[in-house]
Amino acid sequence: MNSPRQRRRRGSATPRTLRATTGQRTVFVLVLGLGVAALGLGAARLGAWWAAPPKVEPWWVVVIIAAAFVAGEQLVLHVEFRRDALTVTLTEVPTALALMFLPLPVALIARLAASLVVLIGIFRQHPTKAFFNLLLQAGSLSLGYAVLFALRSGPWNEASFIDLFAAVVVVTSVDALLVVVVISLHEGHFLDKLRDEVRSGLPRTLITSVTATIAAALATAWPVLSMALLVPVLGVWSVLRANARTRQQLRDLEQLQELSSSLGASLHRAEIASVTVREVQRLLRADRVAVVLFDMGDLSSHIASCGELMKDLPQTGDEIRWLPFIKGPATIVDAETFESMGMGVSAPQGNVIVAPISDDGRPVGLLVVAERSGVAEGFEEADLLRVDTIVDRVSLALRNAMLLERIEYEAWHDALTDLPNRTMFERRLDEVLDAADPTGRVGMLMLGVDRFGEVNSTLGHQVGDRVLVELVARMRATIPPGTLLARLAGDEFGLILTDIDEQGLLDAARRVLQAAERRLSIGDFEVVVTLSCGAALCPDATSNAALMLRRADMAMHQAKVSHSGVEMYRGDIDQRTPERLSMLADLKLALEHGNLDVHFQPKVDLGTGRIVGAEALVRWNHPQRGFVPPIEFVQLAENTGLITTLTDQVLRKSISTIRLLNDLGFHLGVSLNLSTIDLLDELLAGRVERILADNGVPPDQLTLEITETALLADSNRTLQTAESLRRLGTHLSIDDFGTGYSSFSYLRVLPVSELKVDRAFVMNLLDDERDEVIVRSTIDLGHNLGLRVVAEGVEDMATLDRLRLLGCDLVQGYGIAKPMPFDRFLVFLNSGGYEPNRMIASAAPPATFNPRIISAS
Repeated sequence: MNSPRQRRRRGSATPRTLRATTGQRTVFVLVLGLGVAALGLGAARLGAWWAAPPKVEPWWVVVIIAAAFVAGEQLVLHVEFRRDALTVTLTEVPTALALMFLPLPVALIARLAASLVVLIGIFRQHPTKAFFNLLLQAGSLSLGYAVLFALRSGPWNEASFIDLFAAVVVVTSVDALLVVVVISLHEGHFLDKLRDEVRSGLPRTLITSVTATIAAALATAWPVLSMALLVPVLGVWSVLRANARTRQQLRDLEQLQELSSSLGASLHRAEIASVTVREVQRLLRADRVAVVLFDMGDLSSHIASCGELMKDLPQTGDEIRWLPFIKGPATIVDAETFESMGMGVSAPQGNVIVAPISDDGRPVGLLVVAERSGVAEGFEEADLLRVDTIVDRVSLALRNAMLLERIEYEAWHDALTDLPNRTMFERRLDEVLDAADPTGRVGMLMLGVDRFGEVNSTLGHQVGDRVLVELVARMRATIPPGTLLARLAGDEFGLILTDIDEQGLLDAARRVLQAAERRLSIGDFEVVVTLSCGAALCPDATSNAALMLRRADMAMHQAKVSHSGVEMYRGDIDQRTPERLSMLADLKLALEHGNLDVHFQPKVDLGTGRIVGAEALVRWNHPQRGFVPPIEFVQLAENTGLITTLTDQVLRKSISTIRLLNDLGFHLGVSLNLSTIDLLDELLAGRVERILADNGVPPDQLTLEITETALLADSNRTLQTAESLRRLGTHLSIDDFGTGYSSFSYLRVLPVSELKVDRAFVMNLLDDERDEVIVRSTIDLGHNLGLRVVAEGVEDMATLDRLRLLGCDLVQGYGIAKPMPFDRFLVFLNSGGYEPNRMIASAAPPATFNPRIISAS
């Protein structure tokens, strides 16, 4: 039989619409075969061709023709390309001899006997397929006899060979046509396959039919010579087969090169698995292919397949029943053994190839190939070589893909806790917000470890890392499954919760906080840590991940400041934040151009009634905002690192003012405030010394005011800075005394010369006995320590008189004069000071206030 076998297309495992079931197709194929056989036999019977030809050959001729059929089925030339296969056999020659020398019944017996030997005995073809082939051969051979009878009009002669040629063409064509019908029944596209068959099969059919007719003519004319011609024919046939194999090997190399290119362009394991399935299906012409890539810890398993093949694929390289296949080389397994393992969804036809995919001896995957389609009934040793080559290329591609996936994984995850990092958290939060129902709610928690720096500095960073890992384990055990937990920063974590309201979000936060507060045993240490949590809710908060993160962060810092554990984001927390962000840029610009002003508030000596100094206070008149309270921009400068520049500008303007007042005959002292960050600056004393020297101002005319809180920030460093300033000759004053938490023991060692009673006590001095006790105690304490005491916040004459009676040294406040620019301050000095207010007129004669006799003493 000479039959081109059209192969199934890639991806044929996907069922097509109107495709019959497997059982229906099998029944149809058998009915089709029976129909063809019945048609052929009927046509031959009607043609009265049951009788033998004019010349009946002896029995050994029957044996020779039957053996020729066996040889023809064996001597097959396969020409394969992609999913198509071209089969050239020598069965046309015995077919032509049977038509010439044998009656139909004898020819059928010879043909079917030979086919049984080859299909069942040698090829071990599936019974259904073998039965169809036998019916097909019987029917087509019978049709050939009918055609030959219809065309012949007399005894055999030279013209009869044309009739024989036509009969052989019919036999070959019917075989090819019915094969196309059967394949189309499975795959569809009948017209396309028929067109391909006519284009490629017709020339081949004509050539092989002519060859068979010539062979029959030679056997008729010169039987001995025809036997001798078998030797060169077989030789030529062998050369053709060798050439076909060589060409097939070259095509295999080209296809493997295409496979390598496809795999090289694949960057992820799932993509590599899909490409491998597609290319293996194409290269091996297999209907069932599966690739499973094992779970590699942080790399999940992937499965790609075409056609029904397995229902229980291994997920790791340690599954017992798969170990013989995973650890060994590529192996051909018979279908029965494969199905007996419980792997087959339906019994595959032929055998199965099972090939492990390894990386440096470690199993990383498995390739399974089943149901070889095409001219062969199963896979051969040559196919194992192909599979080994394919697996080598797949292993290399997987190694690169796993490296890339690991790099990507590390880029999206935290190395210590193995949690998603901030970038992945923001990306996932955006996805959740985009996918959320407009009426649904998405909640976010931001958790920070309180005083985590103390853990690192006291116990070491290794212990700190173990604390974080343990906290992550506790949080994971507390949150619902599927909740995204991420490490956003060193000691900050984020949680995304969906379909939740405000109360549910707060309850979830409290559960996490309670789990974290349990004592941690880290080696020889037992540590107790607490968390502060900020919560934000969408749509109450925002539908943007970046803004939602910022708001949760603000709520968390609010929880840290208030020590409340958890805080829900509220609008009043950051209602002025956008203004402050723009204010920062304006503040930088103002500092660069020196646009900040310094105002001066006079200080009066209660003993003499004289103005002995002033406090320098920074002021900022914004072009658009107007007056900006110092508490706002000074704190902003401290938080953004601009405070050093700000302090230096105030120092220069204050000291240059002292120099100008000295030149005008007003020898006054000027005081100004230092921040905590200033006191932590070891270079501060050097800068103060340079500015004083540049202006020629004695250091004792400068007083630097510091707060108790600033002194406690880092006692060693602040004390060193304060001592450096004292050695320089400047005065130090403790501002807002009584509002901090310093111990009296600090006053014994602090190099200060002045205490300033906070205005909160002074303003209520007359109405609150407790405030009077505090003021009196502070004045007595200061005097006992040899310090000068200044009261700020003096608003009226009665308060001033009470302070004089209590022994206070200096006073300042709005009742004397508000802070004013230098030009107005100078006018104030020259106009008799605060005489219009007549607050302390009874304390001294008017001549005391003559600005010409004001001195610093």
